[in-house]
Amino acid sequence: MEKLLKNIRSYFEYLSGECHLLCSVHFSRESHAHICTALLTELSGFMLHSHPYCGFVKASGRHGLCMQNQREILKRLEGKDSLLHTCHGGVLELAYPVRCETKPIRGFVAVSGFRPTEKRGECYDGALYERLSEASPPQAPADTLIPPLCMMLEKYLESTAEETEGEFKQILCYLAENHTHVTLDELAAVFHRSRSHISHLFKTSAGVSLRAYCNGLRLSDARRLLGSTSLSVSEIAYEVGFEDVSYFIKLFREKYGVSPRRIRA
Repeated sequence: MEKLLKNIRSYFEYLSGECHLLCSVHFSRESHAHICTALLTELSGFMLHSHPYCGFVKASGRHGLCMQNQREILKRLEGKDSLLHTCHGGVLELAYPVRCETKPIRGFVAVSGFRPTEKRGECYDGALYERLSEASPPQAPADTLIPPLCMMLEKYLESTAEETEGEFKQILCYLAENHTHVTLDELAAVFHRSRSHISHLFKTSAGVSLRAYCNGLRLSDARRLLGSTSLSVSEIAYEVGFEDVSYFIKLFREKYGVSPRRIRA
């Protein structure tokens, strides 16, 4: 299963780097308790939309609308092989179902980052919205490229899904999609716990603070964006959740041993 998981990650990287597709995988809230930690760790950077506009929307406190959008996609995907959908922020995306026959897991792979010819939904930032691709979503190539990825995910999930529900597991799933600008207060409110409880849970279960854990996810996002976009280092720092570019570069060097510019080169 470890090899399969590595292959899934490599396929995501291939779609991003070679095919220039913004692909991500999303699961229903009910599925979170059954997804193994290894998948969350390996695919954390691919469990959220990476386009700068989408990052801004979530950073503006609209997590709830994004989650509602995902529930709508899952509902509309019932009995379908794919779906062309426009989210609440006016982003056009293709969605392909991830279905497990023997496990209570439902999700989808999204090919996102497109701007519809006729604007639908609310535009939350005009400049970033203009960065969305004006090209039509690549339905034909996506119909060929994405189903094999869904099949690999289904095979892995069928073999590794855990039946026990854990609070920390649910928090990790939430962070996989919402780590860019998440706060301790937000987590405490979402999971109906105190700030001290969440902090203690991270120190005992992850061995690091919430901030350190999220910074690790943000740095992984940044490394992927350095290889798949033309955004500047400063733009990437802000995109993944760092307000101080110098601090971002310092942490990046500590994690990867080289500067962001060296990684890109």
